[in-house]
Amino acid sequence: MGTGVQLEGKRVVMTGTRGAFGSAFKDLLQQSDVAHTECLQFGRGYTYGDYERTTDALKNADILVLCYGSKQSPMQANCESFQALMEILCEAHQDSKEPPEIWAVGSEVECHPAFSSEMKRYKESKEAFARIAARYYRDERVIYRHICG
Repeated sequence: MGTGVQLEGKRVVMTGTRGAFGSAFKDLLQQSDVAHTECLQFGRGYTYGDYERTTDALKNADILVLCYGSKQSPMQANCESFQALMEILCEAHQDSKEPPEIWAVGSEVECHPAFSSEMKRYKESKEAFARIAARYYRDERVIYRHICG
């Protein structure tokens, strides 16, 4: 895994590891030479509007992998919380010599029509995040990678 990315010795913080993609992705990372993988869980490690308990983990992370999506409270889950965690990571590493990496999993819904009101709100949240992600892609504080899941 990762012929273009050096993973040996990296410390990874992940969200969404209880989902199908996140669980499989975590397993792949743990089979590589990463030094440490820490999983943040919604409801335990953070809630919308309360990310304080993530600060220590993000201070020590080389890579933040955002691997979740939700149709419940989609704007908070899929856009606002992604942005909050990314900003905490950036602030925690503002004096670092090497920028941290953010790997965020997008969704195929960004590319096709929504056929129900629930999917419309989900799609809008993913599109809103994609616009924010574009700014992080050009942000010199981080190395941003968008993963299409």
